[in-house]
Amino acid sequence: MSINIAFYGSKCFDLLHYVSRVLKACNISSIMIDWSVDQSLYKSIPNPGIQENEVIDYRGVDVSTNYRKSMSFDYDVIFYYIGHRISTELEHFYANYGFIVTSTELQEVEQAKSQSINFSKLGYLKDDSECEEDEPVEEVFERNHTYLLILGFLADKKKKFISSELEFSLRDTIAVPYDAETAECRINCMYDNVIRFSGISPEFQELIDRLCLTVLKDCGIELTPREYRKLYKLAEGGNNSMKVAFWSNVHGQTGVTSNVIALALMAAIEKKKVALLQSHFVLNNMSKPLVGTDVNPEEFRDTGIDALIRDYKSRALSEDVIRTDAITVPNLNRRCDLYIGTGRQNEADYERELLTVFEDIYDSVDKFHNLSFIDVRSGYREVSQSILSCADVVVVCLNQNTHVIDRYFAKPVDATNVYYLFGNYDENSKFTLKTYRKNILHYENVQQ
Repeated sequence: MSINIAFYGSKCFDLLHYVSRVLKACNISSIMIDWSVDQSLYKSIPNPGIQENEVIDYRGVDVSTNYRKSMSFDYDVIFYYIGHRISTELEHFYANYGFIVTSTELQEVEQAKSQSINFSKLGYLKDDSECEEDEPVEEVFERNHTYLLILGFLADKKKKFISSELEFSLRDTIAVPYDAETAECRINCMYDNVIRFSGISPEFQELIDRLCLTVLKDCGIELTPREYRKLYKLAEGGNNSMKVAFWSNVHGQTGVTSNVIALALMAAIEKKKVALLQSHFVLNNMSKPLVGTDVNPEEFRDTGIDALIRDYKSRALSEDVIRTDAITVPNLNRRCDLYIGTGRQNEADYERELLTVFEDIYDSVDKFHNLSFIDVRSGYREVSQSILSCADVVVVCLNQNTHVIDRYFAKPVDATNVYYLFGNYDENSKFTLKTYRKNILHYENVQQ
């Protein structure tokens, strides 16, 4: 049976869009059902064309204006947006988690007040347990419980007044203040092809996390914080972005840098927005074939990986910052952003800092590009293995030298989505891909 989560009152369909996206990345199937009188959830979908009783796929999540009994078995979660229906219309309605939603506008508080008493009388959401107001917030929501959700400007400042007016304890009241960026994201999620998470407030992100973790726990799914955050980032990037790491177990023999550049340029020519990064401390000369050797190095002083690290420590990595820290590769209509390697002098300090910040930086760059390629330093250094672990795809670059291949498969990359790329391939060599595939089962994802 599905988990039923109901939202009653003011508009909150943007929250449903975000939560359902994250759950989809966690392999949780969900459907959003619009039961509101004005069908504002339905109207938040551009040209949905929903016919009565029809289910449509909207950005990978199903949406409907009606409920069918089979849905309780077809989906892990059903989100009901009820709006301001009167409670007598909900007499036989069932939900596992209930939320009364209001903005900070006084007329909406009064409207919720006039209906909340009747709504609270519905037994499946009633909870008469005593709670201390200063108890810490739980990581997940409690089953068979009603919560008050305040969304809007000054929500944190009006929390105490509104919770008192609607007779909710502070413990059962969640206030999510909207700033200008959150409000912009709320509007844009109804227009953009990719729902962007980057501008929403920490309080809104915390609410999304709490709802998602509640569902995961109810489904019996246990994820480590790192696993969950990786899936969250996957949802944030949508289906239009991917982080691809190129690496080899040996240096200078397998053409890692040339492979990265070739594929990145091909993707840019195919009108993808591409980022090119590198983690090397030495021999980080990716810029030379892309922008030429006669460019003054001083022009690059405030760009690249060093600039990203500096800006990450001092401010949010917005789209403007991400663009400013890059060099635009010429003749590609601004579709290829190059982040040059470090200019630091101390290798140990550089790698130590990179180890702590790179995953967040990589995720931030990825938000604003379709493909983010990184040339990872060869070998088994801790920082290199950490970068590989946060990539969506790992491309292992090899050659036809059996010693290189044997050394790699004695200690292969610990990742699930690995591809093997043989550069400088010699078709006349007796060691062909056919030979390798026949002898080693690992060679399923091999390209030459």
